[in-house]
Amino acid sequence: MEETINDTVQHDLSDGALAKAAILPGVINGALNGTIRWFTFSKEAQIQITGDSISSNDLSVLGVAMQVALTISIMSTTIAYLTYKSPVPKPSYFPRVLLVTIKHAFFAFGIGTSIAILWHRTFGTIMVSPAVATAMITVIAGLASWFVSWMTLGRSRRMRTADTRMATAATTMNRKYMALTLPFLTAAAASWPVLPRNRNRRRASQI
Repeated sequence: MEETINDTVQHDLSDGALAKAAILPGVINGALNGTIRWFTFSKEAQIQITGDSISSNDLSVLGVAMQVALTISIMSTTIAYLTYKSPVPKPSYFPRVLLVTIKHAFFAFGIGTSIAILWHRTFGTIMVSPAVATAMITVIAGLASWFVSWMTLGRSRRMRTADTRMATAATTMNRKYMALTLPFLTAAAASWPVLPRNRNRRRASQI
């Protein structure tokens, strides 16, 4: 039987196992986005890799890739969280995982914009065929999905580890507190029936 992402993560939580578990989502997203973008690129004779302006409306490979990476960063983070079967309770989606999703979106947008600007500054406007443009989108989408899924699983592991440590510390603190207060509670409970008797004896002696 083919090993799924959940089976891999449940057996091994190391960074290597998490990276391996994120390969399948990367392959699926790469193939899916490449197929979708082929229908867009196939209508053009040639597509430029980057435009000469960040506000350009012309079709470009890295412009489309940035949109794809931004969408994947949001969807893959949520899907990886929802499909991850943890042997212990997962961290809540709101607000912790939601903040991670927003961070991944800003990260993808920043990286994509920086690469596009540096590419155009270095190489200028380069035209490619629809097949090459589709291949570039497939690779970029696959890498983005793999990286985001890996980061999400690793982040969930760290959150769960932190929660486990906090729960263990709280349990230890409660045990120490009970160990310190139990003798006083026991002494108070043992002396409680004696106090009314002593008071009654004092009243009887005064009479």
